[in-house]
Amino acid sequence: MGSSIVSIGEMLCQFCKRPGASKQSIGYGGDSLAVVATISHIAKKYTLGIHTQYYTALGPDGDPASDAALDFVLDQGVGADLIQRISGRTVGTFVINYNDYGEIIPDPNTGERFTFVRKESAATQMVSPSVNQQVIESFTTDFDYVYLSLISLAVLRNRPGTRGAGAKDQDKLIEILAQARRNGKVTALSTNLRSGLWGFSKGAELTHPLKQEALSVLSKALEHSDIVLASIADEQELKFYDEDTPQYEHAKRMHNCGVKKVVITDGPRDIFVSWQEDGALKQEWVEIFPVKEEERGNEAGLGDAFTGGFLLGDITGKSPPESARIGALMGATALKCSGSIISKESMPDMDSLL
Repeated sequence: MGSSIVSIGEMLCQFCKRPGASKQSIGYGGDSLAVVATISHIAKKYTLGIHTQYYTALGPDGDPASDAALDFVLDQGVGADLIQRISGRTVGTFVINYNDYGEIIPDPNTGERFTFVRKESAATQMVSPSVNQQVIESFTTDFDYVYLSLISLAVLRNRPGTRGAGAKDQDKLIEILAQARRNGKVTALSTNLRSGLWGFSKGAELTHPLKQEALSVLSKALEHSDIVLASIADEQELKFYDEDTPQYEHAKRMHNCGVKKVVITDGPRDIFVSWQEDGALKQEWVEIFPVKEEERGNEAGLGDAFTGGFLLGDITGKSPPESARIGALMGATALKCSGSIISKESMPDMDSLL
C-alpha cells in the first residue's frame, strides 16, 4: 500500500513478577512502541506494505539497556533509523506489581497501575537541542501518519522524576503535529493520562494546578489532531464531567477542537466512534471481543494494541467502525498475552476484518 507511520514517544524497560513466579521477568514496553509494533506485526502478516518507524531517545552506544532496547525495536519489525542516542542518559523503567490473585497493585504514591522510574530517561530529551533537529523536522514531511500520546508530551516535563526540558519541548512536539497536518499528513493522538507524570494523584481536586496543566497541554494537542483515541476514565479524570455524561458529549468537545475522528473506549463496554464524513457527523457503537476469564493474561498494553489496530484500519482505508473492530480484536488479543506488547507470533487471524 506504500503508506508510512512514525510513532513518537518513550520506551521503557519493564520489570514484572507474576503470581507464582520465583523471579522478575524483564522486557520492554511503552505505549507509543506498542502501538507501532502492533501495526508492524499485522502489516507483515498480511503483506500490507506499511512502513513503520519508531522515534525516541536512548542512552549512548555501549549502554547495555539502551543497546538491548534498540534490538527489541528491530525485533518488532519496526524501523529504528531515527532513534537518537544521548550521552549520560539511559532507558526509563516501569514495574508491574501483582497480588496473589493476579490483580495489579496500584502504586501507593500516584494511584497508577504501574510504578515508573524516569529520572535519567533519555526520552525526556527526545526533542531537545541534544538530538538531530533534521530528524525532528522529517516527521512533518516524510510520513503519511504521525502518532503520539499524552504520555509522549508528559515525559518532557521538567519536574522531579522526569527531568525533561519542560513546556518549550512540549510546544515543539505539538508544533510537529500542527506542521504535519498543514502538510496534509494524518495526525493521531491518544489521551493516555498518567497522573504521576504530571505530579498529581488520581482523584485529585479538579482545580489542582498540575491537573489543569495536563488539561491545557492536551487541549493544545487536540487542536492539531485528526484522530483521537480516548477513554472515559481519562476524560472523567481531566474534564470533570460526571460519570453520567454520555460519550457523544465528550466527542463533541473534541470535534469542536477540530478533530475529525474520535474513538472513546470504556473498559469492557462497547466502543463509541464519532466521525465526520461528507459534511455530516456520524456515530456508531462497536462491540468489543469478549475474553473468557480463564483466558485473561494482563491488561498492560490492551489500550495500545487497540490503538494500533484502529490506526492500521484507518491506514488501509477502512471506515472508523471497521477500524474500531480491528482495534477491538487486537485489544482482546493483548488481554490474552502476558507482555505489554503483543508478539508477532500472537497475531490473530483477521482476514474477514481486512
